Amino acid sequence: MNCVFHADRVVEGMCNMCGRPICDECIVSLNGQIYCKSCLETRVQRPRRDINGGLRFLLSLVPGVGHLYMGLFQRGLQFMVGTVGGAILLGMLFPAFIGLLIPAMIFYSIFD
Repeated sequence: MNCVFHADRVVEGMCNMCGRPICDECIVSLNGQIYCKSCLETRVQRPRRDINGGLRFLLSLVPGVGHLYMGLFQRGLQFMVGTVGGAILLGMLFPAFIGLLIPAMIFYSIFD
């Protein structure tokens, strides 16, 4: 018997989800279970959730919060830390320009 994805290779196992014969290159083991790559993608795919456009816009006025709402946690936290750190640094070095930082960051977060 040959692998479904590679006709020239010998079968090393069967996918627990679809039952297709797969070779050692196609086998992916998860929690002691064997899956083919296509079934594993289906199994571990993130659940989709509806994102409200108006709420997303309002939350994106606060730098990083819009990203957090959309599920982009790392990017949102980086953006929040960068905004606060940039504001502190700009306030210490060039206090006259601090008023330009916040509108610029809000503009960037809305269109990002």
